[in-house]
Amino acid sequence: MEPLLAALRAAGARQVVLTCGRAGAYFHDGTRLRHVAAVPVEVVDTCGAGDSFIAAFLTAWHFGDGDRDADRALAQAAHAAARTCTHLGGFPQALRPLPDWFPAKYAGVIQAQAGQGG
Repeated sequence: MEPLLAALRAAGARQVVLTCGRAGAYFHDGTRLRHVAAVPVEVVDTCGAGDSFIAAFLTAWHFGDGDRDADRALAQAAHAAARTCTHLGGFPQALRPLPDWFPAKYAGVIQAQAGQGG
């Protein structure tokens, strides 16, 4: 993590956020390196976790109480990402059967994939 942070800073990034899965996340604000631990959850799917993290972080960091509290922003972001991991596809959704028109509309694609072993 340290070499990557240093490389990004050397390339001109004034602030850097790195997410590291179960190792938590890091934020270097140009002066100080901060870390937040990952929030333990029963992971269903990680799809969207990074998007949730950065959206929550940026919202808290830029539009929070105006105090730019990096530790609070990191904590909120870690919780948002953890919540996202508890849902299939990144958000609560019920699985539904394919509509009747789907196989007919995409028959060529389905056949081509089947022919390629995929």
